[in-house]
Amino acid sequence: MLAETFAAVRTVEQAIASDAPKLAALAKGNGKALLVVLKLNITALDKALKNKDGLTPEEIDLIAEEVLDKWGRLISFADIAVVFRNAKLGKYGETYQQLTAAKVVKWFDEYCEARMAKCYEMNRERDRMQ
Repeated sequence: MLAETFAAVRTVEQAIASDAPKLAALAKGNGKALLVVLKLNITALDKALKNKDGLTPEEIDLIAEEVLDKWGRLISFADIAVVFRNAKLGKYGETYQQLTAAKVVKWFDEYCEARMAKCYEMNRERDRMQ
């Protein structure tokens, strides 16, 4: 899934530079299919983290909908791949064998704040060079 498609995308900068379309653009074509793909990737992440109690189907639905609704205009699947990679590496903190929708949503909040700051920084640098 994401791991194979975006294996080379490991940083915010690389995700920004990727040509992956934003989720909102993909949703215009077929929002239901996009939600299914998001849910499959969230399920794969949950299994990869090997938590004691996995996410419930309702939590998976909630996460997918929140990601699309809240960050769909900002992020692409390249960004999601970075968030999931960071989660697997423990960069958002320990899950203590308990993954929740709130934790996953917080990961996206943190990532998107960092992404916006990086975009601002890159734009300032570009403007300075002109």
